[in-house]
This record gives sequence, C-alpha cells and structure tokens, in this order.
Amino acid sequence: MRSILARPLILALLVLSSTSLPAADPPEGIEFFEKKIRPVLVAKCYRCHSSESDEVNGGLLLDSRENIRRGGDLGPAVAPGKESESLLLEAIRYESLEMPPDERLAPAVIKDFEKWIAMGAPDPRDGKARAAAPSIDIEEGRKHWAYQPVSDPPVPKTQDAAWPRTDIDRFILAGLEAKQLRPVADAAPLDLLRRISYDLTGLPPTPDRIREFPAAYEKDPTAAITSLVDRLLESPRFGERWGRHWLDLARYAESAGGTRNMLVPLAPRYRDYVIAAFNADKPYDRFVREQLAGDLMPAESDAVRDEQLTATGFLALGPKEFDWDDLRFRMTIVAEQIDVVGRVFLGQTLACAECHDHKFDPFSTADYYALAGIFYSSKPRMGLNPKESAFVGELAPLSGADATFTDEDCKRKREQWSKAYKATAFLRDEKRRLLTEAGLTRASEREQEAFLAKQPSVQKAAAAKEEQDARLAAIEEQLHAAMRQSIIGMRDLQEPKDLAIHIRGELRLLGEVVPRGFPKVLTGESTPQVNREQSGRLELADWIASPDNPLIARVMVNRIWQHLFGAGLVNSPDNFGATGEPPSNPALLDHLAQRFIAHDWSVKSMIREIVLSRVYQLSADHDEAAYAVDPANRLHWRMSRRRLESEAILDSMRVASGELKLGPPPERFAITKGDQRIKSFDRQAWREPVENYRTVYQPIFREFVPFDWSVFDFPDPALLNAERAVTTVPPQALFMMNSSFAVEQSRKLAEQIRSSVEGDGGEAAVRQAYVLVLGRFPTEQEIAEGREFLDQFRAEAEKPDRDKALAVFCQALFASAEFRYTY
Repeated sequence: MRSILARPLILALLVLSSTSLPAADPPEGIEFFEKKIRPVLVAKCYRCHSSESDEVNGGLLLDSRENIRRGGDLGPAVAPGKESESLLLEAIRYESLEMPPDERLAPAVIKDFEKWIAMGAPDPRDGKARAAAPSIDIEEGRKHWAYQPVSDPPVPKTQDAAWPRTDIDRFILAGLEAKQLRPVADAAPLDLLRRISYDLTGLPPTPDRIREFPAAYEKDPTAAITSLVDRLLESPRFGERWGRHWLDLARYAESAGGTRNMLVPLAPRYRDYVIAAFNADKPYDRFVREQLAGDLMPAESDAVRDEQLTATGFLALGPKEFDWDDLRFRMTIVAEQIDVVGRVFLGQTLACAECHDHKFDPFSTADYYALAGIFYSSKPRMGLNPKESAFVGELAPLSGADATFTDEDCKRKREQWSKAYKATAFLRDEKRRLLTEAGLTRASEREQEAFLAKQPSVQKAAAAKEEQDARLAAIEEQLHAAMRQSIIGMRDLQEPKDLAIHIRGELRLLGEVVPRGFPKVLTGESTPQVNREQSGRLELADWIASPDNPLIARVMVNRIWQHLFGAGLVNSPDNFGATGEPPSNPALLDHLAQRFIAHDWSVKSMIREIVLSRVYQLSADHDEAAYAVDPANRLHWRMSRRRLESEAILDSMRVASGELKLGPPPERFAITKGDQRIKSFDRQAWREPVENYRTVYQPIFREFVPFDWSVFDFPDPALLNAERAVTTVPPQALFMMNSSFAVEQSRKLAEQIRSSVEGDGGEAAVRQAYVLVLGRFPTEQEIAEGREFLDQFRAEAEKPDRDKALAVFCQALFASAEFRYTY
C-alpha cells in the first residue's frame, strides 16, 4: 500500500526537483535592482568603486554583477541570499567600514539593500559596455521601430490557404512557412476547454461543461468554441481574472509599504473599479485617461464623477516611505509615478533619465523633469496620517458625502497627536517625580496607585490627558466617518509648478527650470499643450491615450497576447526601447494595434479575436523539426505549456472542494484609531472573513505576502510586475504534500465526492475526482490504478485512517503537474 500511496506524491516532487535549474533573475528582481539599487550605487559608490574611477579603493569594483560578488581586498561585497556574509551591508550600516564616508545612507535605503540581497541580489549588469548615445538626437531617435506610426500591413498570402481561419493565422503561418515549418495539430477538445476557461476567467470549467463540450465540439467545432468564448467573456469572473492582470501593473496593495507600511483600507475600491471596467469592456483609451486624470475629466453624473475619481487611485497606490523629509518624500512619489506611467502605458523606461540623459533611449533629463513637474503639481489623497507627513493625509470625498477629511483636518490631527503625546508624557513624568520624592519607586503597584490617586497634580495631569485624548479620538472618528464616504485618488495642487532639473538626481543641486510637457521624441504638431493653470495630467492623459501615439495600442495588445500565449510578441512587455526585445512578428503587432483602435479600444473584442484564431487553439505537442529551428516557440508553431498563477491554483482548489465563494465580499474598514502599521495589525483576523473568496478579493499587504501565494510566484506588490516569474522548486511540491491548506481542501473535496456517489465510491469516485481536479475523464488504466490505490489504502491503513483514502487520492491529483499546467 505504501508504494502506491506515495507514488503520485513522490513523482510530483521528483518532477519539480529534477526540473529546478538555475534560472535567470526574475523580472521583478531586475526591476527592484534598477529602481532601488543601481541609482544608489551610481550616485554614492561609483566615484571610487567603478572601472572609470581614477583610483579603485580597496580593490573593490561595484559596477558589474561579477565584480560586486567577487568583492575586493576584504572579500565578497555581496553574497546572494546571505545577509551576514555580505560585506557591503556591514559597510553601509557603519558596522565595520563606513561607506559612503561622507554621508550615511537613509534607513529605508539600507533596508532596500537588505531586501535585494535576500532576493538573491538580482543584477543584470554583465560588465559589457553598450553603445550609449553621446547625446540625444531626436530625429535619429524617432527611427526606432516603436516610435514609428502604427502601420496597416497587408495580410500576407500563405502557401497553405486551407489552414488559416483568421488573419492572425495568416500572419503566423507566413512566418512559419518562411522558415519551412508547420504548426502542430489542433488541441484536444477538453484541453482547449480548460485552456480557454483559465485564460478568460482564471477558473476551471464546470463539470457540466466538461461533459457537454466534447459532443458540441465534435458536431461543430467553430460554433462550440465561439459559444464558449462569448459566455465566458460575459461572465463576471472575466473581470476578476483580467482585472488581476492589471493590478500586477498597478502595484496594487492594501498597505503603503516602506518602514511604516500603514494600512490603506480604501484601496479595494480601486480594485473593484478595475474589475468592473474589464467586465463592462470600458474602452481602453478611456480606461487610461480615467486613471491618469479622471478627477479633471468632465462627468455627466455624480456616479461617473465618482468612478473617474476612483480610477486615479492608480497614481496614488504606489509605495510610500514616510521616513524621508518632505521634499524627498514628494520627489520619490513623483519618480515612482513617472516610472509606472512610462512602463505601463508606453513601454518606456523613462525613470532612467532622472539623474542623466537616458543611456540608450532618446529621453533627456529635461524630458524627465518636464513630466516630473506634472506629477509634482498633483497630490495623492490616501487618508494616511503618520506624524511625519500630512501630504497624503486627505481623502477624496464621494459625491454627496457629509463627512470629509481635508488638508486642514490632517494638520489638526498632527497638532492634536502632538498635544496628546505631550499630555501623556507629562502625566508619566509627574507620577515618576512624585513617587521618587516620596521614596515609593520600589513600592507595590497597589501602594503606588493609592498614593498617586491622592495627588492633585496627578489628577490635574490625568484630566488634561483625558481631554487631549478625547480631542484626538474625535478627529480620528471624523476620519473614520469620512472613509466610508471617500476614496483614494488624486487632485491638482492649487499652484502648479515647473521643476528645475536635479543635477545627478540630487534634490538641492538644481539646473534650469523645465516647462511641464512630454518627451520630445514622442511629440508632434498634434500634441496638446499643458494647461498652465492645472498640473497637466489631463493633457498627459489625452496625449498618451491618443490613437496617434505609436505606443499605447502596441503595448496593450502585446500584453493581451502575452496573457493568452505566455509571452508577448515583444518579449519585454514594459520595455519597447533600444534595450528591449524587438517584436517577433512586427506586422502582426501592428495589425492587432490597428484592429484594437478600429474596434473602439475593446479589450474583449481583441481577446475574442485572438482566442478564435487557429494558432491559439493549437495543441502543446512537441515537434522535433520545429523545436530545432525555434526552441523558444517565438514563431508559435504550437501552444506553449503554461503553469497557472498562484491565484488560479488556490482558487481552483477551493472550486474543487466546493469552498469558493463567488463575487466581491462585503466592504469593510479598519478602525482608524491606534497603530495602523501592518506589522502591528492582526493580519489573520483581517483575512479570515474573506479567505474563501477568490484570491483577487483577499487583502494584499506589502512585505507580508502569504507563503501560500509566494510559493507559486505571486509578485512583490511594491513593484510594477509586467510578467510574473515561473519557478519550479521543491517547496511547491512540499506545499501540495504538507500544507494545511492542501490537506484541508483535499479532505473537503473527498467529502463532496462521497456525498455524490453511491456504494464504496470506487470507480465513480475516481471519475469524479479527475473531473473536478484535472478537468477531464480518466482513462481505463487510470481508473484501475485509482481503484487499486483506494482499496489497498483501506486494507492496510489503521482503522481511524481508512476514511482518508479518497482525500489522499485527491491530494495526489492536486500535487500533479497536470493540475498546475494548461496544455
């Protein structure tokens, strides 16, 4: 019995372990390095520790991955994943050496380096010099493929006219025929059903669909697939699936991150806006405009006004580091917003021009600070009120709100917090003074309290403290009341401001003032001019979302293709610049962009068109000849096998066990009194009411992503995540074997199966388990093996464990690679 019981689980572990190979640094790790680590090394270390230094101190070079790991005279500067062995950390903490010598790094920066090393020190610097343009040549820069107007390429003719069903197929087949390749066979009906169900809703097909679809497909494949796609596109589950894709880009989280990492209880309203937008098929150009400047757009009703204002949460949601001084705090927010807007909507790494002209793309520091002035003239409204800063303290009230929280209220709260703190400290000091004078510092607590209760000064101080606490509580109650009628979002400052170039990114080393505007390489005669009376976000939104912008449609259709095929036509989805990858099929990319615009920027129409193509419906079969020519499948001779994301895995297990609750959970708010830092917050209690809802509705806290999620590569919510890492590591198999979640879902699935089948549940139970977990019917051999396992387990297990046979069998199916992958 033991060998049969262990076989499925051990095989799953062996498959995972044997395929665990050294992988390239994950995209989120590279992003973290580029955003948090490289700028500090350049600004604070390269002068003395780079290949361009006049004299390299201590034999230490920090300007490449190899050099920083090799270290200098004292040993390796960075040991990936080993904080205690990384001399660089000792130096910047001032524990041994003191580096940089002239100015200690801020605690938040040191924490970034600690996190970077814990991540494995991802570092793309290979030490090879790249040809960086000596100066920005706008006209030359405009020749780059991504900055050219979107073309309308003719649909190619193919040698095999019978195979293509759509124009997409003709573009793909033409590319294959140019390499003397052929696509593989079409996918089997149930493989296709499962693929489409996960791609469109993130959930497995229902048992009824599994039973009905093969017959409908055999009768009329096109009609069966079209009907399935149309039903799933209209399902509310569609918005939950595709909204989650967008939340990866929006660095969505319900805490602010940084050293304070405070709760952001209104963040779910932005999440719900995104889900609703995808379900309603809101035109993508409007979706973009609303997120950049919804507060400045005209609205025909209060409901539309509130929706547009909620959309601007996109800009407000980035991580916040409250330990900075006000200027650095604000400029850090600006830098994060420029980076996100550039990469999400334009596929451009604009943030690389903050300290110097972009090394590889035609963006100057003047371009960067023209944009920076726009965002500096805008204000996030988040209801966060740490004592250090009130800049993000106010809330954006919904229409008709009778409770608000403004900048003035933020100021009152900070002042009142200070008064309450001083009153508390005075009472404490007064008690200590009186006890010392009376010689009662070592007396019992009861004696001390009896003595202090008779002291007029203590009574007076206690009354003063109570009064100050009551005033603070009243302000906090006002904030709590306002939260129920508010959202997080953006607004313009009353006095918009152009910014001076910050030389080398230094906040107080200023150059010429740059008028607010847009990157010159992407502008033309039709580019709107910034309204000098406003921030310029409205014009920025109109410029970015214009059909004349060569990037906006290309970037989005590439993301749609990426989510349906596992990789975009441009395999660097947030970098369409010189260091990104060129499109594998440029004509198809422009064809899709043109179709996207022509169909009123409809995301659903674009998804439908792609999913109904024959290339999407190919099997994942291997072809030796095609693999030899195109091992990465960039020409799409087959469908790539894809692993489910962590949310789809967890949600599917709940679906199979009957535990998943559909739809959004009831809205709730945290108490605004007291410590709102996530590390002091009862996170489990906050999760429990929603733990059986879809993962997209469960709270996400920066720095505290649950292991159940991260083990299957849920991304860091402090970062923009254009593509998720896909690792294959032993902890994933161990999670399926040993975690309380996997054990419990398997037990509940077994109970559900037992309640629906008759007799001992042998063959019927095996069939039902395969349908609910793997989305298909078992073969006769699999039925025989399943029955043998169940019978032998019951025969050899101890009596109390005999009823666990079916649960263990279900757990083995959950642990299989087939459950975690689509084919």
